[in-house]
Amino acid sequence: MFSFITTTYAWLSLSTVVSVSNIELNAKDSYDLELSLDGINYYEKIPSELILQKLANLKFVDLTSQDGFTFMGLYEGSEAPRANRDYLSLQFHFRTNNRRYTEIHLTNHVKNLDFETKSEGTYIVSRGQSFQNKVDFNYSEDEVIEAGTVRKYYASEAMRVAINSEDLSVPKIFDLSNNPIRGFGYSFGAIDYFHKNNNVELIPPNAPEVITEMSEISSEMPVALTFDSYLLSLKENSETNYYEGMIEINIWLEGWDADAFDAILKDLIKIQFEFVAVAPNELFE
Repeated sequence: MFSFITTTYAWLSLSTVVSVSNIELNAKDSYDLELSLDGINYYEKIPSELILQKLANLKFVDLTSQDGFTFMGLYEGSEAPRANRDYLSLQFHFRTNNRRYTEIHLTNHVKNLDFETKSEGTYIVSRGQSFQNKVDFNYSEDEVIEAGTVRKYYASEAMRVAINSEDLSVPKIFDLSNNPIRGFGYSFGAIDYFHKNNNVELIPPNAPEVITEMSEISSEMPVALTFDSYLLSLKENSETNYYEGMIEINIWLEGWDADAFDAILKDLIKIQFEFVAVAPNELFE
């Protein structure tokens, strides 16, 4: 029987030039998996216009967060960040009438993807913005960029994704940049450039824990082998006869990232999430 069983996938994808221009949320080969923004109206593919209505005023700004759900500005006196104005925030629901596939993971992290290339999977990529630095600064621990150098910087390198559900004790924060050594609060990169350019030394807060890898899903049977990006287990609703669950997603530009240069606020970003529903391991024990 297992030779004919595959996993269940759903995608969330969007592109943005500071504000969101397109977003899609859909299920593929879904074995009755459906998605909803309100828990009432379900779709295999949520119409883009329904999502864009929620994001019409979104323009990413550089923020910071320790848990992915409490945000603050980087500057003294900054206005409190607002959801879907300064960062992207969505809630959406899963449901299925298939009692076997009820465990939801974020999966298939695509690495080294070109901006113009289409791919299935989970990724954040951006086109990049050219920037000429005014002063010498330490780009990394072993690389100095001289004043007057023109170089491309990428918003995708500084984006963070936080996901929460009732099954998680704390939200999970994902860094999908494929370059975790240039993460939160390092003394090089954008922080060092700010220091050298403004003669002001910045002291970052403690770095929050982030996840850089996706769950590993067995190719022999539809179960998870690792649980890095486990999100929730759908629960049976006796009133609807569906297995249901909800997740919350926040996406923001992390201002303490080593690649949070001002130039990236004009970048073009593509974001896609691939979710997989598998059978809980205990079904096979």
